[in-house]
Amino acid sequence: MGMNLSLHTQTQANIPGILGGMGPLSHVFFEQQLIEQHRSKYDLCSSMADQDYPLWITINATQVPDRTQCILEQKEDCLKQLLYYSQCLESFGANFIVVICNTSHIYHRQVSSELKIPWIHLIEETAKFIAHAYPQIRYVGVLSTDGTLSTQLYQQHFSNYKIVTIEPPLNSPTQKNIMNAIYHPIWGIKRTGTEISLESLHSLHQSIDWLKQHGAELIVTGCTELSIALKIKPPAAILWIDPLKILADVTLDFAFGLRNLSEFNQAHK
Repeated sequence: MGMNLSLHTQTQANIPGILGGMGPLSHVFFEQQLIEQHRSKYDLCSSMADQDYPLWITINATQVPDRTQCILEQKEDCLKQLLYYSQCLESFGANFIVVICNTSHIYHRQVSSELKIPWIHLIEETAKFIAHAYPQIRYVGVLSTDGTLSTQLYQQHFSNYKIVTIEPPLNSPTQKNIMNAIYHPIWGIKRTGTEISLESLHSLHQSIDWLKQHGAELIVTGCTELSIALKIKPPAAILWIDPLKILADVTLDFAFGLRNLSEFNQAHK
């Protein structure tokens, strides 16, 4: 997704604004992806300096209410906070924003309509990447929260590219496994901080087995906490795609002008 540029020709054109804190480790993982992929994309030498890395602005927005809870209970608190922090990034000088939370994208249209800068859609970019990189794939298994699942976020965007999503039914044992991996009060990823428990990993891999048994040809981590977990222990015998890795690549493309931000903004207004 992008081309190699030499260290001497890279010029940053746009400043990304990163809205993180949902969960608290996710944007840290995303920023690590930016650093790793920046080195790879620009073929940077070992003697690089701080100034060779891109500039970005991050808000650790841990005060945004739980997105799944807001969706299921039809509360507006989450929308208000997402809009507030997005406008903060805009006022701080960001030229575009990325939100490091899949479920938050249910509010994409409402927040974007109040901004002058674009919010790059994580799920849309993931669908586009899979369609172009794996045109033979038709059935994609998605691991996501109840909020993402209930709003059919992945189903809606993937269907535009003739990709069928395979997802466990809401309240099914498999979906409860996924939610426990994220939210369990003792060993869930949100509870354990920088450590990922064996129980969470086991629950996730059980869920992946269910998706494979139901025809998934590829797995997508549709929750940023799950991206972190599967980086530690990737699934066996099936390809998996991390939307955060795709978003990091897209972020770098917009930051360094490999994709035209003005044209993108006009097309998505």
